[in-house]
Amino acid sequence: MRIPHRISKNVIAAYRRFIHATKTKLRRCSPETSLLPQEQGRTLRAEDVSWDDGVIPDLKILALRAIVSAWKDNPVLEDLPTCVDRDVLLETLPTDLPFELTITRIEDGFYWERAAKDRWEHNDPGKYGDSWRRLYCERHLAEYLETLEASYFEAQREECEKLMTLVKDYIRVIRLHTLVPIKFSLEDCISLGEGIKASPKLKKFSLTRSNLDRPRIAAILQGMVSNDNIEELDVSHCKLMDTGAHAVGEFLSMHRKLKTLYLTNNSIGPIGMAGIVHGILKASSTALKNLDFRLNPLQDEGADHVCALLVRNKTLETLNISGCELGSEAGIALAGVLSSGCVKLEILSLDISNNDFGLTAGESFEAAVASCSYIIHLDGRMCNFSKESEYSINERAYRNKQNMKKERNRATFSLRHVHNSSSAKNLQQHPEVGSSFSESTSIVNHFTGRQIDVDEVEMMKSILKTWRRNNPA
Repeated sequence: MRIPHRISKNVIAAYRRFIHATKTKLRRCSPETSLLPQEQGRTLRAEDVSWDDGVIPDLKILALRAIVSAWKDNPVLEDLPTCVDRDVLLETLPTDLPFELTITRIEDGFYWERAAKDRWEHNDPGKYGDSWRRLYCERHLAEYLETLEASYFEAQREECEKLMTLVKDYIRVIRLHTLVPIKFSLEDCISLGEGIKASPKLKKFSLTRSNLDRPRIAAILQGMVSNDNIEELDVSHCKLMDTGAHAVGEFLSMHRKLKTLYLTNNSIGPIGMAGIVHGILKASSTALKNLDFRLNPLQDEGADHVCALLVRNKTLETLNISGCELGSEAGIALAGVLSSGCVKLEILSLDISNNDFGLTAGESFEAAVASCSYIIHLDGRMCNFSKESEYSINERAYRNKQNMKKERNRATFSLRHVHNSSSAKNLQQHPEVGSSFSESTSIVNHFTGRQIDVDEVEMMKSILKTWRRNNPA
């Protein structure tokens, strides 16, 4: 008996509480249950899905099987008369059909779930917007690119372009874990930059753990600077050094929409940090909110440039300078800048862990967090702070975070209160509305365009009463 795929597997499992297999058929009950007197002589067994195994199929089922066997040469789906027929076809179609044939004719649904499960052992459609077709297309494209021989790309260009045309409407994220090893040349970087320039929907670019140096990063950024939609750039664990950092700084001075920048472990020293800060401050407007600079040998001289960035930048929200070889003088300078009152940031999450600051710097950071309500997180682990200072820093930063949440909630409530008050005054201007205020919920919904609860209705009634007393007819 055919069980439609639309029936949940949990329902089927609950219905089949116990499966007892025999050589002849499947019984949905235990051997003990089958020996009960009430079970003897039953002619109808609703729990037995194998009852029709020996029955000749309907003519329609035979016709659908014929369509399935010839579907590669004659792909028929939408022409079938009923949705039940289409469901039967999708449940029985082989999943190894040519991709260019199925992607253009089969909508998102059960077929793509079957195809994905037959091809890969682990599948999580939740990571793909709960779309099995998107999951299949993204993973299919990722596998193709991961096995692509870049050295012979010209011979495969037509095939690659054809695949891109087929999947372009269903791709949101491309996750590439490994590529075929190649010598990453300067020409490759120029081509990559041109590709980024021609990708207006690209928002995040990540190229990590490669031999990316100054000429290569400059070639990529030359194309990227023309793409205003890039919001996140990750070039961690490469070989930028100070000269490559200067190229990134020049890019930052021209690109206005980059929000997140990862420069982790690139052997960037004080000179490179100066180039980055100069590029950020040189820009007429910047949207940079997150800067990750950890595992770079900034030293105390580089900390001076970090201080300049904190004083003059107004958009930064997250700064990570963990493991940057900063000493006690750098820590005291950073804490002094934070507590000086010259920092114009609205919110700051700071990671200074794994730097040898010492006890004095720890006390300075403790005082800075206590006096700066905008610091909502400060990670001071492995900095040789005293236990008291480390505990106090965490407590005060957490308190700042909670206070900021309260302020935001209070501001949101005030705006909503003002909106409701103005809506109530608008209601009073219509006599027919005021006379039928017993149906206040539906009336207010009509004027405000949103659902409100009973407390808000009572509050608006009180506002109207006050207004009537102050403005008699």
